[in-house]
Amino acid sequence: YFAEIEKMAECIGLDIAVKPLRRLAKSKVLCADGCFLPLRDESIDKVICVDVIEHIPDDSKAFAEVYRVLKPKGYAFFYLPSRNPWSLEWFAAKISRSYPRYPRDEEQFHLHRYEEREILSHLKGYGFKIVRVSYFLHYLSAFFDLLSSFNERKVESGSLNRVPARLLKLVEKLELAEYMLLHSLPYASGMFILCRK
Repeated sequence: YFAEIEKMAECIGLDIAVKPLRRLAKSKVLCADGCFLPLRDESIDKVICVDVIEHIPDDSKAFAEVYRVLKPKGYAFFYLPSRNPWSLEWFAAKISRSYPRYPRDEEQFHLHRYEEREILSHLKGYGFKIVRVSYFLHYLSAFFDLLSSFNERKVESGSLNRVPARLLKLVEKLELAEYMLLHSLPYASGMFILCRK
């Protein structure tokens, strides 16, 4: 994502792992812990955290650090996995042996999942003002993962009976349409939260 964002604005990338930063050698990137950002107070206009906070043991400290470095009226955008018993992904996790591609939290090193009311309360407690909440990874996303995993298993086994690429492309387009239509419904595996300081 960083390379795309960098085309649109001056930005600083940050990761705790050195290896991904090597691919961005020509970019302005820092190797640092999200709980101890090497940035001055109120020095950043916008912070984007996609697939970040749920991997940090002390997520409270990470949220507080984002708030600290944001300029007054600055924006923070978080993409977080949601804890939602109505999502198809949650149900698939319960029967994960028959859904082997389910990205189980342990496999993806997720330490946290967030319930909407709880996380919004925490963010407000840090001082953030909530601008917008929307949802991603509804039912079609889980179906798309299932088709993709079926393809991977067929390739590994040497079988030629793969799911056609056209069908995967169609499902991908439907997945985007699903987001456009259902982004306000909380029955999803992920949520976007836009906040302002």
